[in-house]
Amino acid sequence: MTEEKIPGGDVYPEIELFLQAVAVEEGLSPNTIAAYRRDLQDFQHFVGGIAPERIARKDIVRFLNALYACGLRPTTVNRRLSAVRK
Repeated sequence: MTEEKIPGGDVYPEIELFLQAVAVEEGLSPNTIAAYRRDLQDFQHFVGGIAPERIARKDIVRFLNALYACGLRPTTVNRRLSAVRK
């Protein structure tokens, strides 16, 4: 069984729908929305384009470990985790 992937460098359509929804519902600033977009796109690329419904907890843990290994500050890692968890 092969995993569903997003072809090329495309972005999950769900990312844009999510960002539109939280922008309205939570009144997030354009800068926060842009940061969430980058964070979610980075995660998408990290998991190799696996379809969102196939992403497992282990994928998120691997992503967090990779962020810490890059030397990112805990506040940055927490923001990225926040975007992924939403």
